[in-house]
Amino acid sequence: MKTLEIWAGFYGGLLVLALVVALPITVALYLIDQHVIPLNLAAQAVSRADIDPSQWKSNLTQGPGNVSQSHAHWAFAKGGSMAGAKDVQRVLFVVFPVVLIFCAVGLLVLSRFSGGFLDAAIADVRKKTNRVYVDDVRERYHHANQRRIRHRRQGD
Repeated sequence: MKTLEIWAGFYGGLLVLALVVALPITVALYLIDQHVIPLNLAAQAVSRADIDPSQWKSNLTQGPGNVSQSHAHWAFAKGGSMAGAKDVQRVLFVVFPVVLIFCAVGLLVLSRFSGGFLDAAIADVRKKTNRVYVDDVRERYHHANQRRIRHRRQGD
């Protein structure tokens, strides 16, 4: 196995890892953006977060760039009702801490998984490149030994 094939396998594995991670996250974000809340409004809601839930709710419903009203207009434009939008907002407000915990746990699991994958992939590259190096040294030694034997035979 040549060094180029080894590195191609390594980078191919990294590509698979990236796809396994990026594809579900991208699909989830697309579905959230299209059916629950636009991502820019979600970012605004998170940026206005406060440790006090009543203050956070006030930050979302008052002031310039009213996130609650913007979400209700977006939902109405998508064919929903204002009451349905308010129901979704209540659910989002209640489940946000749970979603945040799931995201944090998911990131920890992902970091452990990808770290383990990278460690194994790097160890595999080291093992294979060492094998290629040892095989190359053996081949050179064998050829040198064959030349020495031929040279001795010719000298006799």
